[in-house]
Amino acid sequence: MSKLNYLGWVLGRRLAGQSRACPFCDTAKTELSGRKRLVVELRACPSCGLKFRWPKPEPEVLRDYYQEDYFRDATTETPDDATLKNLVDTGFAGSGDNDMSHRIGILRSFRETGRVLDFGYSWGYGTWQLKQAGYDVTGFEILRSRTGFARDRLGQTVIDDPTEIASIPDNAFDIVFTSHVLEHLPDLRDPLKLFNRLLKSGGFLVAFVPNGDGGSALGCGWDPLIDQDHVLALDAPFFIKHMESYDFAALHFNSGPLHQPFRAFGNPDAARGQLPGDELCIVAENR
Repeated sequence: MSKLNYLGWVLGRRLAGQSRACPFCDTAKTELSGRKRLVVELRACPSCGLKFRWPKPEPEVLRDYYQEDYFRDATTETPDDATLKNLVDTGFAGSGDNDMSHRIGILRSFRETGRVLDFGYSWGYGTWQLKQAGYDVTGFEILRSRTGFARDRLGQTVIDDPTEIASIPDNAFDIVFTSHVLEHLPDLRDPLKLFNRLLKSGGFLVAFVPNGDGGSALGCGWDPLIDQDHVLALDAPFFIKHMESYDFAALHFNSGPLHQPFRAFGNPDAARGQLPGDELCIVAENR
């Protein structure tokens, strides 16, 4: 969807009086937190604490956008042959956002081996690195053009059909690993239920998202939180409040720079949202 088409879509939803109800708990009355170009809003739910973009994207609109138009530099653009060979030869070291070594290092501090679901892997650079780190990894991605690249060029085991991931038996994975995916989803209820079902007892969800309460978050000039790509602004208080309902416990968090020690989610600073970094890492143990 071009910027002009996106603006037309936004105006159309506003004129149609689209509901401002929370997409997580369905609370009807939500609060304005900020605006972008006057017509796009970041709204906060007083009941569940979720911050979300309004107008809200219909699932089919979001699906078509990601299949056809979504582009985010090297994390979505598949490399040419020479670039790919260099990335593989160097293990993706120093490749900017494609270098997942630090995130994998965080994962290893909680679980050094096991079967991993890489949820939303783009073209497979993280999936490849997880495999090289010794994990038995399966990737899931709805962007089918990139799924083929991961399978054919990087030799990864991948899934691109939501019905196929829905048919995976319960307790199939030790780890669900997801990096900068959850903020793109219109509704977290089904993904959190899926993670709980697919993880073994004692398994870990390791998730990275933009920090909705970071020092440069909306209100301080972080426009990306309410652009066409990002539909949720997630923060520690939201996860603290809701993860137990999905049978996750022993929650820990960190915010960029991610080399800082992890802290338990019961920390009162986290409950107040006092995490200054632009990136948030959530680690939650499945019961």
